[in-house]
Amino acid sequence: MPIIVNRRGILGDIEAEAARLESLTEDIVRLAGGDRPSDRNISQAPLIDGWVVATRKVPVLVGTMHGHRARLISRYPRPWM
Repeated sequence: MPIIVNRRGILGDIEAEAARLESLTEDIVRLAGGDRPSDRNISQAPLIDGWVVATRKVPVLVGTMHGHRARLISRYPRPWM
């Protein structure tokens, strides 16, 4: 979600975005420590079809999502925990 800061204030849900990024950081730290999702969790994970590497200000993946919840919540479960 974009967060825009201007003279009028902050536009966007900065608290939810901070929680989402904190959760992502925790997941990455777990992966770096050797924790991996189970085969069952991998089989239930969303798929990105027809993806390509694209660039914006940083490299990103672009593709069609399959099996991903339409609305993210600030704290989503990590199925491999």
